[in-house]
Amino acid sequence: MSTMRMTVMLSMAALSAGASCGSIVGQPLLCAEVPGCMVYGMDCVEAPSVWLQHPNGSPADEQVHGDPVAGSSGGRWTFNVGPSEWVEKFPEFLGKTTFHSVTAVEAQGGLRFVCPEKEMPGQCDFLIAVFTCAPCSDSINGGLPKLLTVSHGWEARSCAPVLREVDYAEDFKMTLFRTSVPSGYSAETPRFLKDAHFLAVFSSMEPVDLCPVPTTRPRGPFPDGHHCTRRCPFEF
Repeated sequence: MSTMRMTVMLSMAALSAGASCGSIVGQPLLCAEVPGCMVYGMDCVEAPSVWLQHPNGSPADEQVHGDPVAGSSGGRWTFNVGPSEWVEKFPEFLGKTTFHSVTAVEAQGGLRFVCPEKEMPGQCDFLIAVFTCAPCSDSINGGLPKLLTVSHGWEARSCAPVLREVDYAEDFKMTLFRTSVPSGYSAETPRFLKDAHFLAVFSSMEPVDLCPVPTTRPRGPFPDGHHCTRRCPFEF
């Protein structure tokens, strides 16, 4: 463990293949209905999990429910509404991930990611889509653009879902951050600098191929006409 010096704080997860998952053989529909289980290949296995951490560790960490991202048409994912009413237009490469809706994280709270043990050593990928257009985003992104950096074990991409402002039927660009966790380990984000709202979190049992071009994390009006300084969504 001393050789693993990632700021995402890797720690050995006291995990094994969940007995309740492993006992479900040849019943993929049933497996998909069991909390914490997922179909992986031909087996029913323990799924990667996302946990909400509260400031000062009280109350205890809470697991965030996940819904599989599924459904496509013509090679393009067609979630015009998506698994959530406030995030939509999922890029195709998220098609095999699980979506976790994190609507609020308190300042000094965080997120913990758990990659279960596998028969063959591997990794899980965890991704966070964050609204990153300042100054509007400053009140809802928890300071994550400053925390989820390469030196902390994260990489950023501009190809991401969009934040949907339902009342005004307007979309706002997000930035997607990814980290990888070895099987049998867990990882934590740095503690949030301030309150965060509307984080779209994704988990995957396998590596996710992102778009190739890193983002510059835009902080002003976007080139496609979205101007965050004109009107801010989700003000808190």
